[in-house]
Amino acid sequence: MSKRGLKRQLKLATTFFLLALIIVGVQFIEPEKCIESGLDKSSPYNKSSPYNKSSPYNPFTTGQSKVSAASSSEIIGRSGQGSLEQREGFLILHIKGTPYEMGYQHGVLLKDHIQTLMREYIEKHILKIIYERAYQTKEGYGLDSDFINVPMQTLEKYLLLEYREEIKGLAKGAEITEEEALLINTFGDIAEQKDPRNIFKSLLQCTNVVVFGKATKDGRLFHGRNFDWGGEGIAHKHALIVIAEPQKGNKFVSIGWAGIVGVVSGMNEKKISLAEETIATTEDFTLEGVSLLFLLREAIQYSNNIEEAIKIITKRPRTAGYHITICDGKIPDVRVVEYSAHHYAIRKPLADNTIYGGEKYDQPLLYESGRLPEPQVPRTDSSTPSRNFRLSQLIKENYGKIDYKKMIEFMSDKKVVKAEGEGITSSSVCNADTLHSVVFDPKGLKFWLAQGVMPACDGEYLEFELK
Repeated sequence: MSKRGLKRQLKLATTFFLLALIIVGVQFIEPEKCIESGLDKSSPYNKSSPYNKSSPYNPFTTGQSKVSAASSSEIIGRSGQGSLEQREGFLILHIKGTPYEMGYQHGVLLKDHIQTLMREYIEKHILKIIYERAYQTKEGYGLDSDFINVPMQTLEKYLLLEYREEIKGLAKGAEITEEEALLINTFGDIAEQKDPRNIFKSLLQCTNVVVFGKATKDGRLFHGRNFDWGGEGIAHKHALIVIAEPQKGNKFVSIGWAGIVGVVSGMNEKKISLAEETIATTEDFTLEGVSLLFLLREAIQYSNNIEEAIKIITKRPRTAGYHITICDGKIPDVRVVEYSAHHYAIRKPLADNTIYGGEKYDQPLLYESGRLPEPQVPRTDSSTPSRNFRLSQLIKENYGKIDYKKMIEFMSDKKVVKAEGEGITSSSVCNADTLHSVVFDPKGLKFWLAQGVMPACDGEYLEFELK
């Protein structure tokens, strides 16, 4: 072959080689350079994308910690080992790594949501409500006031070191202060410290109900939970599912909103589900304790059974009054821990394999210590008995035939009823303040969730799976 022909062949080969590099060049993109803004600049559907390689957070990879794959599922952001997935209107945050790394992933990927929630919801609405109702004045409630700083400094002392680190990472990633990141997770405990009867008036409507054994179609346990909170038309727009894989403890799912490091509703890989309900105690409360959301985070992350969860919740110092419903799908069984800052009681399921939550104490000791409600001084806004009465009707009508579809019907029920008793108000299971509505199947590691609209139960319940 002539020298000219050889040069022509080399030139063609070089051209084809360069074209090949262009075509597959995305393989050589460093992931961190693609995600500085928190948005994935390569398509998750591009087979040559480095983000489609086997990963515990790839929703199209089987056998990993994930939500159920769907044709409309899309990865819309990445940071380190974390990713943000959008599925039919739901935001699913996957985080993995050290506490700081998980917090940073959360902050970077949800920065806009967190900043908006902080400014428009917590600062302008929640803090204002707490301050005005507690101190009967509109002056002096800013983020830099002692009204906020002193309580948070106290609560921070009781945080596990790993959660402090996660808060730091969250603040760094979201470009907010560490104080703001902590406030997003602790404002409920601060609210409970001053005249909670007024602060929480009309907000105490959360629901937990559990059925298993003879009550259900196949004996498995179903945990229905409605989280009701006045979202001021803002909070539901920042609803979030978090699937976390910490270095220590269990993988778990947490259902809440952007910026939440703690847990209000969750389930872990050991088939434990739990959720809270507020009891606004008027006497037995303190800031010298573990904030509710972090207490539940510790329980869901480090508990393998009901007994371990109860031990964490009852042995750690607490702040105020709550009910915690804890389920184990393996047995199946359930307990409700009723507590105030310094007292607690444990409630077992009824003989018909059901148990109900509610924002009222059932134990005499807690009547006395929590002082809300006292038998002789009924609450004027107690809607819990009405919701539980309606749930008991639905369970009775469907006893022995209950499956997840029936539970969804129960949790989305809007029939308004009124139970008998002085001071009891009428209510429906699903109400105007339902921020998220979920049915857990801990044994199957599945849950059906509605959120993102108000009330949440007006939306579609999508099935997710923690594997």
